Amino acid sequence: MDLSAPRTPADARRAELRRPLQIVADRVIRPVTRANRARLLEDFDGWLRTTQDTNLADLLKTPWEQVERISALLVQFGQQLFRTGSPYYRCSETINGIAAARPGIRRSLSAAWDLAFAWLTEEPHAHHRALPKGILLAVLSAALTWGWLLEAGVFALAWSGLLRIGEVLAATRKDLILPRDAAPDTTFALLQIRAPKTRGRAAKHQASHVDPPDVVELLDLAFGALPQTSRLWPMSAGTLRRRFKLLQARFGLMAPMVLPTLSSPRSDQEAQPGCSIAPRIRT
Repeated sequence: MDLSAPRTPADARRAELRRPLQIVADRVIRPVTRANRARLLEDFDGWLRTTQDTNLADLLKTPWEQVERISALLVQFGQQLFRTGSPYYRCSETINGIAAARPGIRRSLSAAWDLAFAWLTEEPHAHHRALPKGILLAVLSAALTWGWLLEAGVFALAWSGLLRIGEVLAATRKDLILPRDAAPDTTFALLQIRAPKTRGRAAKHQASHVDPPDVVELLDLAFGALPQTSRLWPMSAGTLRRRFKLLQARFGLMAPMVLPTLSSPRSDQEAQPGCSIAPRIRT
């Protein structure tokens, strides 16, 4: 069978759509994840050179009868990360990176994964509290008083749309559909979510629905006139975090909320007319 050209018009259409894409034989979905793992493997290689008198390239050539040595070194590396306060993902993604670099040893890394699971068990957890509606309204009022219109729009969008803050930071104006962009009599807003976190086990295309009239009006004021390619939040995440903290300090909050609290689950009492919390639209 000749595979040098599409066989049918349907094959030709699919081939044209796939032309800019390049698939790789690994389990990593996003190029950014692959790049992050490459950086973590560089750190692991540096640790091997400094403390173990070897390097990653030689370690990956370890004979099959000695592959447990790779897992043992990953355990030592993970323990070092734990002691120095590193986040868990550096341990887990380093293990995943090694498994991707030499797929045949995946099942021989059980000791490294045992350490990773122990890390999760022993790590003190800090759950994000849900941001109460009263505090949100106070924060929005202060932001508008200080002239921080974009900040108010970001906070209102994240809270009303149950969005992860990273989803708002990654959004551009063309991802946000306001009543001015839709058919007449449209009273709600939609945000198309880029690369949803649950795209691997749920719908690949997701959108957040926002319908409180006052929030929709605020979103139109904050973002309606932006160019289509402009980000809704043009500055860094750190700047937004600091301003969120400053707004809360204005009210003397003893334990300031952090940005992820904007999307934390809220009680049914919060989901009332005029402040509805709609589920995501999945297609």
